[in-house]
Amino acid sequence: MNALDHLHDMSRDMLIDIIHTLGRNWVTVDGLWFQIIEREFTRKCGRSSRWQRQEG
Repeated sequence: MNALDHLHDMSRDMLIDIIHTLGRNWVTVDGLWFQIIEREFTRKCGRSSRWQRQEG
């Protein structure tokens, strides 16, 4: 069962509660999303996971 299946099985009230919770914590959710994207990008490209400042 994947995440979408779980969402389909939830009641309307439960989904609204999740939306309210995510709305209160949007900065955290946004930061976590960027961490996931960075991790996937660096894994696929074989790059260091640390951001490096370009000199010049």
